[in-house]
Amino acid sequence: MRKKIAIAFVLLVLSMASTVRATNDYEVWTHYFNCSMTFVGGSLRECDNDYTWWGQQSGAFKAVEYWDCYGATTTWTDWYQWTSSGWVQLSGQPQPSC
Repeated sequence: MRKKIAIAFVLLVLSMASTVRATNDYEVWTHYFNCSMTFVGGSLRECDNDYTWWGQQSGAFKAVEYWDCYGATTTWTDWYQWTSSGWVQLSGQPQPSC
């Protein structure tokens, strides 16, 4: 009987552990833009690792914003340009290229 209770307890703990998610330090917003800097889509990875997206997941440029999970303020934004072989980080917000 004790063995069955111990096995049931272990199974309960394991089933609960699989639903626990890690918390990140930053919520990450990714915004995609075409060459005229028109927003075309984006994604969001929340602090609890939930992930949602909308529109296109590609473009000529992207902005990645990091929001502090504890203070809900924009910590920093990185800008990137697609070069047909990968994303290259830019020093600031780009100007339209078409």
